[in-house]
Amino acid sequence: MIEEKDYNARRWRNTVVEQRRQIAYTLADSPSLKAILNDVFLDCYTDARNDTINKYQLPATLFPEEPSFSLVQILNADFMP
Repeated sequence: MIEEKDYNARRWRNTVVEQRRQIAYTLADSPSLKAILNDVFLDCYTDARNDTINKYQLPATLFPEEPSFSLVQILNADFMP
């Protein structure tokens, strides 16, 4: 039987994989968007951090205020923190 923690971890990984795929498709379709990635990266991280903290009622200290990974890493299909 799959434990809830393992199940949730697998779901998170699947979400990351799918979202990366969608970002890759979007960037392939609109290459000019690559120019703004660095400008919006920190804002997107902050929004995702805050949304996750609020949605799951987690302590704010659980996630660092600054991302612990780079934009290059998160766009890399093989990178999984």
